[in-house]
Amino acid sequence: MKVVFGLACVAVAFAIGCTANSNARNFGGTLEVPLKAGQKLVNATWKDQELWYLTRDFREGEKAETWNFHEKSQFGIYEGTVIFKESNPN
Repeated sequence: MKVVFGLACVAVAFAIGCTANSNARNFGGTLEVPLKAGQKLVNATWKDQELWYLTRDFREGEKAETWNFHEKSQFGIYEGTVIFKESNPN
């Protein structure tokens, strides 16, 4: 019984310790990133477990878009998705 309880505690601690970034990157999860109103996505990359993304201000006439970045892994396992959602300036 103690072993089962110990394993359950480890599983809960592991689940709590996993951020949305690490889930998307390591376990094939989906991460949604809502950008600030009026910000246009330029580029995105990972540095270790951290997601970095470059934005700029909307230019005249531009509209909000949704960008879907999909991982294509070698064996098709644990493929993650990061969705960036822009919103029109107020």
